[in-house]
Amino acid sequence: MRPIALLDPADAAAAVDLAAGAAILALHVYILFEHKSHPDDWVLLQRLRDIALQGEAEMLLRQMERKFGPTDVRLRQQIQAADAETLLEWSDRILTAETPEAVFH
Repeated sequence: MRPIALLDPADAAAAVDLAAGAAILALHVYILFEHKSHPDDWVLLQRLRDIALQGEAEMLLRQMERKFGPTDVRLRQQIQAADAETLLEWSDRILTAETPEAVFH
């Protein structure tokens, strides 16, 4: 019986990204709850939203690089600074955009 692989062995970068993301999340949760003198019930929820937003930005950056090649620093910063609604809009636009600039306009 052959073992079942959850990730394609050829995509080692995805496995590293997954492991790094999980480690970062665990560290952030530890820091938030172990080192805060007055815990806030909403801190974890807020942090999870931030992490989800960061993941959406990383996904859009990956799509941009796959479609158009390496992104410049200005576009990378613009994507990382965007809110959830804007990232969703750009994620729709990338499907039909002919240039990186068309995603943002």
